[in-house]
Amino acid sequence: MLKLKIAIRNVLRNGRRTFLSTAIIAGGIAAIALFQGLTHNLLAQMSDGVVNLQFGHLEFASEKIWTPKPGDHLRDRLIKLDSKLQDKISHNPSIAYASGRINFFGLVSFGEQSLSAHGTGYDPENETQLNHSLRFTSGRSLNKNGAREVVVGATVARYLGLKVGDTLTLMAHTYDGAMNAYDCEVVGLFENGLKEIDNGFYISLATAQSFLDTDGGIEEFVVHLNRTDDTEAVKTWLQAQMPGGWEVKSWQELSDLYRQVVDFHKMENRIVMWLFMVLALMATLSTVSLTIFERTGEIGTQRAIGDSRTSILGQFVLEGIAAGTFGGALGITFGFIGSKILNWCQLQIVIPGMTFPTAIQFDVLPWAFRDAVLVMCLVALAATLIPAYRASHMEIVEALKRNV
Repeated sequence: MLKLKIAIRNVLRNGRRTFLSTAIIAGGIAAIALFQGLTHNLLAQMSDGVVNLQFGHLEFASEKIWTPKPGDHLRDRLIKLDSKLQDKISHNPSIAYASGRINFFGLVSFGEQSLSAHGTGYDPENETQLNHSLRFTSGRSLNKNGAREVVVGATVARYLGLKVGDTLTLMAHTYDGAMNAYDCEVVGLFENGLKEIDNGFYISLATAQSFLDTDGGIEEFVVHLNRTDDTEAVKTWLQAQMPGGWEVKSWQELSDLYRQVVDFHKMENRIVMWLFMVLALMATLSTVSLTIFERTGEIGTQRAIGDSRTSILGQFVLEGIAAGTFGGALGITFGFIGSKILNWCQLQIVIPGMTFPTAIQFDVLPWAFRDAVLVMCLVALAATLIPAYRASHMEIVEALKRNV
């Protein structure tokens, strides 16, 4: 305790210098934690969109859907869910529901305008999560499986000049290669901000099966879970139930955009962390080196009265730990207050893959603060060890000359 008190007094001996080094440590901790909180929030928003609007938590389909080969007939890619497998899935407590979907590209025509767009056929009576996740600017969601109704994304609606109540014509090739056309009533217009979603339209599953002549077949089944954390466990269980030639994929595997954004943010956070680590290392190294230079005579006196090299080294290490502790406490305070202020400011940015700005939020993550404090304290300790080792190995006579 005595050595710790001495270490704290030595750290506070030169307040201005100590404040500079601890401020850099605190700033590094706050910046690392804030960037981690921002990344966590952005990825959470994006994962919600990917899961609820595109792929669900899991999808299972024929391997011919994931890896098509030349010469495969389109109808061979369709699957049907037998009653036994359906019963197993419905009794799994981790699964909220499993529902069939069909994805296709078609030509959407209204008046003299036409546009190629991505279409999705889903069961609106079963996939309630999709209905709730679509942000309708006008109209309503689909509510009946089999009705010739369509909900259209903002990009398509703006290009064609659509409004609720209009009748548009869908044209696409059936699974036998023939061209088919359906007239559907526009019952809703939505805009979620994701380009992949807003540049498309949704019709009911039964309508898509009739339109594309699938003979009751489905391209893939979307599985929604009660908890996203159960994705990998349920995927393993579900794959074991699949017939030969069927494969299960998670939403992370299916979304190329999500994986790219994750990789981008990982690199961004590494750059920020290494930048502040270098700054903290240089600041602490400079501060400790200057302190040792000023205290050379004191070190010589300590060695002359019997203090060992280990004791001298330990004293400076304690001072480094004390400085790191001060910086850690300040960093946690700055980070917490900073996140609250930034969240209150409601800063707007355009997330990759979105079409309009959204307010960003900085999540307060205890583990991010813990890791940031640990990293910056280790950097401060490492920066202290280098000059402290040199100080502990000074020749006593040379060190004492500084007192003369």
